[in-house]
Amino acid sequence: MIKWDMKKTAVVLLLGKLNDDYIKVHKRYENLFWRFYMGDKSLEKKFNQATKDFDTFKADKKRASEVDSAFEQAGGELKKRLGWWKKFFELNQTPDELVPLKNTIIELESKIQKKHDSRKEGYIDPKTGEFIEASSNKMWSLMAINDDEHALDF
Repeated sequence: MIKWDMKKTAVVLLLGKLNDDYIKVHKRYENLFWRFYMGDKSLEKKFNQATKDFDTFKADKKRASEVDSAFEQAGGELKKRLGWWKKFFELNQTPDELVPLKNTIIELESKIQKKHDSRKEGYIDPKTGEFIEASSNKMWSLMAINDDEHALDF
């Protein structure tokens, strides 16, 4: 009976640590994601690092192994909760040889976003030939409501 209580306590501690660590890394990623994508490009390096940290957490083989071991010994509700983490880690594993490629992709995506946000956006008025500045949302709306569906083809 004492062994089971120690095992149960270890599982509860593992679940608590997983939840706390996940919340910390995800919250940092999420906050920087929205600030970066809403225009604060000064956060590019921090956002890229937060993305890498979040990906590293999700693909952590050591944590996955700890979950697998605890899953085999747990029962009931604890086993169910460990099962969610087990599936989470199974779905997010990145082969070691692809981690550098994944990091390169993260860097490239932020460069693309930066260029996207600073580009001149708009359309050429088909009647005047003049460039009209407009957001992509405005252009989609114009195409949707224009009587001449070909007037604003891009």
